[in-house]
Amino acid sequence: MAFRSAAVFVDGMPGSDNCLARAIALASRHGAHLDVVALLEEPPFNYVAGAELAIEVWSEQVQEMRRLADEIAAKAVEKVTAAGLSAASRGDTSVVGGISEIAALNARYCDLGIVGQPMPDSDAEKLHSEILDGILFSSGRPVLIMPGNGADEPDFRRIVIAWDAGRTAARAVHDAMPFLKAADAVSLTLIDPKAGGGRYGDEPGADIARQIARHGIEVSVDRLPAMGKPVAECILGHATDFGAGMIVMGGYGHSKLTEQIFGGVTRDMLHGAPVPIFMSH
Repeated sequence: MAFRSAAVFVDGMPGSDNCLARAIALASRHGAHLDVVALLEEPPFNYVAGAELAIEVWSEQVQEMRRLADEIAAKAVEKVTAAGLSAASRGDTSVVGGISEIAALNARYCDLGIVGQPMPDSDAEKLHSEILDGILFSSGRPVLIMPGNGADEPDFRRIVIAWDAGRTAARAVHDAMPFLKAADAVSLTLIDPKAGGGRYGDEPGADIARQIARHGIEVSVDRLPAMGKPVAECILGHATDFGAGMIVMGGYGHSKLTEQIFGGVTRDMLHGAPVPIFMSH
């Protein structure tokens, strides 16, 4: 199996250009179609002067936001077609809480969703978080989160899998197989795994490593002590030492992502990762 289509989400912010450039490079490598989706948040409705005037002002603001979304999508898709790729574009807007539903619908009919990294305290953090929430929990598709900095063409020859023997991690490994098969080396990374009873078994990581190796993938099992450090810090540090260009992990928690997932390890991973994160739920 290979990726033949992806939906990349853009918003016109500076980091959006980096995300688009990497999506184009990835689609070119896989010979994939790229859907460009520009999603913007509609302004809240505020009562001013009178109901009729308030509705008129708000309606004009929404129309302008929709025009801007279409413009962003059109400019982005020009870059995709200039790279010789099959592409389509869509601009859309929604009120708070509706962005995730639109994102899920657009990603559902592709093999992969691609979105920029939610940067803490940035103007785009809330928007990116809603998009990520929709793809991860409602689309039925994996998502690739691109960091704000780094090379335009990502290098996925070395990959770290953050493994906790849970369902979402197993889902992520399965969904990431096209990338894992193309990699030169894969590190199955476990932080303080407990051998014996339970999901890890007598030799933590051995079962999933054998399953991965049956696909012809070169995989090592790296069991690392936390030594009092946060789990995310351990994984990111190992990814740097390993020279990883991608981290594969399960998306933990429940929707809404802004309320649940961003409270723990996943939040630290998403905000701190210098390389793309491939995530499934």
